[in-house]
Amino acid sequence: MGIPTANRNRAEVEPLIGFFVNTLVLRSHINPQARFTDLLEHLKTTTWSAYEHQDLPFERLVEALQPVRDLSYNPLFQVKFRLENRPQQQLELPGLSFSPIPQSVFTAKLDLSVDLYETAAGLVGGFEYNRKLFEPETMERMAQHFQVLLEGIAADPQQRLCELPLLSEAERQQILVDWNATDRPYNQNQCFHQLFEAQVEKTPDAIALLFDNGDSDDPDAAERLTYAELNRRSNRLAHRLRALGVGPEVLVGICIPRSLSMVIALLAILKAGGAYLPLDAEYPPERLRYMLSDAQVGILLSETTVELSGLPDPIQRINLDRLALSDSSLNLAPKPPRPTPRPTPHPTPRSTKTR
Repeated sequence: MGIPTANRNRAEVEPLIGFFVNTLVLRSHINPQARFTDLLEHLKTTTWSAYEHQDLPFERLVEALQPVRDLSYNPLFQVKFRLENRPQQQLELPGLSFSPIPQSVFTAKLDLSVDLYETAAGLVGGFEYNRKLFEPETMERMAQHFQVLLEGIAADPQQRLCELPLLSEAERQQILVDWNATDRPYNQNQCFHQLFEAQVEKTPDAIALLFDNGDSDDPDAAERLTYAELNRRSNRLAHRLRALGVGPEVLVGICIPRSLSMVIALLAILKAGGAYLPLDAEYPPERLRYMLSDAQVGILLSETTVELSGLPDPIQRINLDRLALSDSSLNLAPKPPRPTPRPTPHPTPRSTKTR
């Protein structure tokens, strides 16, 4: 962050007319768990160290550091903070009268500049910002957050930085309460795959899955599956899993890269009544073997492109890319038996003992 300094640290330059202001560059390391008073002490040390070198011209600093130069932004900082703590006195000279002329700024020199002035009524100031980066509404919220932050610091300087407030009461109500009022009636007697099948009946020809592996810049090259096709393919795999003994209390391992096949496999396992154990092929072989053995997985869904070695016995590996899940006979295949959700048990009251 950049801060301007008056650069009049010698008595002989104080009465001179001229622009002596220099810009200092401050770098701070912020620990969210630190208390504000600790941050204040850290910034005090940093600032005093910078003041010791305030006579060094900013241009010399840029020349010594040799940053990547770009005419569109400042080379060393994009945010400036300025505090004028000298009272604005009425200038009076014999035979002359003075009056301030408001300055209109149409071009921002930095991404963000914050200017504050100490007055008899307190701190006043404003924000100068790059309109290509910020909307006026964004800056209004930032100014409000800054005010809330200062009020929170003044109320308790011992707070940790991560605990300092930023939101006003209206924003807190909107974000934490109003926008989270999303409760909707939900049928607790249906499983996820049954809700999915209800959606299939409503919009069978709508696109359910869209997968783009990034190999082509053409958006039309992405793979697509409608709800009806996704339901048919998952039904076929669910029948295969049921024939292998998959049902309630049975875990099925799944180690498939993100693809259409992965979603088909997850849905098929649920339709068969089982549960899935997600596995990552990047895990160390020892960890994969332990997870499969500890969970007592007997069936592993994968693809031939996934390299897995040393699987514990007896595990049957099924490579989905070798199954004809899009076969036309799917239209004639009946739906697999539907598992039903378990009722939520009521908690049993615990007895208490008094010692």
